[in-house]
Amino acid sequence: MKVFSVADIHGNMRIYKQIVEIVKQQEVDVLILPGDLYPKPDNVTFETYKAIQEGSASDISALLKELSIPIYYVLGNDDWVDTGILCGENLHGRIVEYQGIHFTGFEYVKNSPFHTNRELSEDNLKKKFKEQVQRLDLNNKEPLIIVGHTPLFEKQDKVMGGKCVGSRKLRMEVEKLNPLIYLCGHIHEAFGENQLNDTYIFNCACAYEVDLLRGYLIEVKDGEVSYEAVIR
Repeated sequence: MKVFSVADIHGNMRIYKQIVEIVKQQEVDVLILPGDLYPKPDNVTFETYKAIQEGSASDISALLKELSIPIYYVLGNDDWVDTGILCGENLHGRIVEYQGIHFTGFEYVKNSPFHTNRELSEDNLKKKFKEQVQRLDLNNKEPLIIVGHTPLFEKQDKVMGGKCVGSRKLRMEVEKLNPLIYLCGHIHEAFGENQLNDTYIFNCACAYEVDLLRGYLIEVKDGEVSYEAVIR
């Protein structure tokens, strides 16, 4: 299976159009979008902000509907509407299986000084994730790909200045679960790959402000993972 994962697009239609091109060119099997799908406009009222995001959701759905593959996503902390991509599946709190691989989503992020959406304390992140693991019986779903938004502590989570801001407690829970892959974004400057024991970790965040697509083409075959970064 070939997966293409891109996060933090923030409604940039140029990047979405490039995604469609890459999916077709590379014969991708599954497209994954780990949060912050919609724009975050400045200097507007909250009602206008949400209306802009609603319009963006409609535009993105119209563009991506030409793809005939599964599209899995979670919403991010800057997505203030619950409107999803009509031709995709919101994985948050759910488990789906495709071509023998299990996918689940977890949309919450560690709380920050910015008071954005879907923020939780470290303790509540741990609680929510453990509840999801139990409810969906994730310990018995292998191989497993987790589509998150928040990064894990010291795993592609450094902000400008070098401070690590990922979740410590979520990292501990993911380490116990030991999924095949953990996908995230959120910290744009921390794009890159890492590893936590047997788990491959990919921060797939774009630099949407400068129209720069960043993501990963990931191939899973017979339990083995290979990948390449896509930057354009």
